[in-house]
Amino acid sequence: MSNQIVEIYNSVQEIAWQFGGRGINGECCEDLSFIEFMALKRILELDEISVQEVGNQLNITKSGATKIINRLEQKGYVTKKTSAADGRVCCLHATDNGAKIMNRIINKNILLLEKILNQLDSITIAEIEAALKTFNNSIHKETVALTISEEKMIKSDKCCCCATPTEETTADFGEYVCYCNKVTEEDIKNAILTKGATTVDEVISLTGAMVNSNCEVNNPKGTSCYPDIVIVFNKYI
Repeated sequence: MSNQIVEIYNSVQEIAWQFGGRGINGECCEDLSFIEFMALKRILELDEISVQEVGNQLNITKSGATKIINRLEQKGYVTKKTSAADGRVCCLHATDNGAKIMNRIINKNILLLEKILNQLDSITIAEIEAALKTFNNSIHKETVALTISEEKMIKSDKCCCCATPTEETTADFGEYVCYCNKVTEEDIKNAILTKGATTVDEVISLTGAMVNSNCEVNNPKGTSCYPDIVIVFNKYI
């Protein structure tokens, strides 16, 4: 791995941290976790969106999306209504309070970004915009390709982390989830609920799980800890 890739990765993480779940001036995004914020943002942007579509937009499972939507509904930011086009489908709508809190958060971030960009010349700003658009498009294409690949894998050979609700979906990992780096369920929970991790990769990065792993030796099961990490992630997302 080249130093350039590592530097880009570190820069992306820092930007995500500044505009992510940490919020502004050390505050969280009002009473929203970052993944709740992203879900509510999608609901406001897309009319008549379903729970499944929210999951697809955020690249998470339907069960994970359901937990997020339930939390948003309990906070009074989202309501569920039967689709007029298809009575079998439940559509999501943002409430007035949901729209207000989203506007407050976005306006805070825009003001911060404007303050930063005002220190740069117009050519640099245009270059940043073009580079971010190209990068974001590449990420989207890669995410779609990975999703298609994962769907094929699930259809051909389901593992415990991809199981349906009627199949085995609990992890039996003992004291640690990741034995190589002594990462516990509490560590993963803290990464999601306190530090704002919204993907399994972010959990791994924040907890240090799977770094220089030697699962065959360290894990009592003699297998990779990744499926267990996914199960715990879905439990708290």
